[in-house]
Amino acid sequence: MVRANGQKGEEILKPHALCLGPTPPPVHGLALMNQAFQERLRSLGWQVTSDHSQRRELRPQIVYTSFSAGERAPLDVATLGLLSRLRPRHFYIHHHSYAYLRPSKTFSERVSSASLAFLSRLPLPTKHIVLSDGMGERLLARVPVDRESIVVLNNAWAISPSSGRRPNASDGCVRLGHLANLSIEKGALVVHETACKIAENSTNRRIHLSYAGPCDPTLKQLLSRALTPENLDISFTGPLGSQDKYRWYRGLDCFLFPTAYRTEAYPLVLLEAMSVGTPVIASSLAAIPEFINRPPYLNSVHISSFVTSGPGIVSRILKLPTTEVASVVTGQFERLKAESESIFSREFAVPHRSTSA
Repeated sequence: MVRANGQKGEEILKPHALCLGPTPPPVHGLALMNQAFQERLRSLGWQVTSDHSQRRELRPQIVYTSFSAGERAPLDVATLGLLSRLRPRHFYIHHHSYAYLRPSKTFSERVSSASLAFLSRLPLPTKHIVLSDGMGERLLARVPVDRESIVVLNNAWAISPSSGRRPNASDGCVRLGHLANLSIEKGALVVHETACKIAENSTNRRIHLSYAGPCDPTLKQLLSRALTPENLDISFTGPLGSQDKYRWYRGLDCFLFPTAYRTEAYPLVLLEAMSVGTPVIASSLAAIPEFINRPPYLNSVHISSFVTSGPGIVSRILKLPTTEVASVVTGQFERLKAESESIFSREFAVPHRSTSA
């Protein structure tokens, strides 16, 4: 326990959490989630550190880590085995990837799966944080863990948008957007092809496609030089700060996310778009269909039919009142956020213990 100054001569005993894993920089989904997790624990009254050199002095009550989807997985297992000597109350293993929960196709996925199976057999007080019910069922099917050890916690608790909803469009332009660490796997080319189809079907309207996020120069050149209909404009905004990002989402008529990224799980960008009322079309990968499931406002479609399905979905969205779309989309997000915040607060509640000074 760590002592903190209380009131009226008391010292509050703050429990200690040792949190492992990357935090920004660089900025990517896993690093952002690790950072958000640490900040949320602190807000609940935990003393949080990621400094291994202090682990013996601080004696953590919990150890938290994100499980690696790759060849670092054995190192995760070895680290947790060494930390077992500190006898924490729980080890929390946060799963952010579906790669090792499917039949393994690559060497790194086989390494991850084998490491997770080995970890599940160690006599450690382990809890597994999964992002959805479906992810939990996949984990149960792949490794010998108890159902009681699984905590289902979606990612919405980590999203804190600035106030305001998507405004009504006034100039008749259809605005589409895609935000990611831009790559072919994340869907950059499929987005371009979908936008072209939409433009071809709407020759009397301007279509604007905005790419946001870091982009490899070669990919940017490829997208910029690709043939496009005359009524389609394309722009690249680059990486966006927090406030600029939500302002960007609000300016869209639809957010497109045709990801084929094999480690995809519960993308934060979809929750960010939802939080300000922007409708979504995403590929039906990983946990996405479990929360992007209110067509035509929130649509998950198979990646193979994304280009053919996308234009019709966008057309239906544009015929709906903007206020109706925003209400349905934000309502779905707010339900997810309330559910996840309740589970987080309950699972990581700090015991009310104090000692007189």
